[in-house]
Amino acid sequence: MNSLKTLVVFWLAALSTVAMGQMTMPDPPTVTIETTATSAKPGDEVEATMTVTFATGLHGYQNPQTDESIIPIEVKGGEGVELVKVDYPKGESKIIEAISPDPYFLHSGTITIPIRFKAPSAVPADGIPFEFHYQQCSDVTCFAPDKVEISLKLA
Repeated sequence: MNSLKTLVVFWLAALSTVAMGQMTMPDPPTVTIETTATSAKPGDEVEATMTVTFATGLHGYQNPQTDESIIPIEVKGGEGVELVKVDYPKGESKIIEAISPDPYFLHSGTITIPIRFKAPSAVPADGIPFEFHYQQCSDVTCFAPDKVEISLKLA
């Protein structure tokens, strides 16, 4: 019941802000991806690090999240990319008074996410595709879920 109440509060806050014409979508988080690998054959496991920076005053939620109504951050491989492992960092426990008296685990500032994936059989010219899915929130409003698409160059 508590998660339903939280979900209703999130959406009511967002809808009232939209109705008043005050909601502007913030810039997406800055996302980069790097690896020390210089090449890989199809099927080779490659380690990389995704770095995500949220703008001041915004945050995303830890994956996994304790409340099923919260949309956590998520790394996905693009077409033909199989993720083997994603090591999501632990978020900071924070109570957001406008939403709930219960703490949530969230990420603000810059976080790094170690990943391991299998090199695809065909690599597009612009690199190996990845997606970072998120829902950014402030302490009073959540914005529509979105994603950032990035690619990793590998010989």
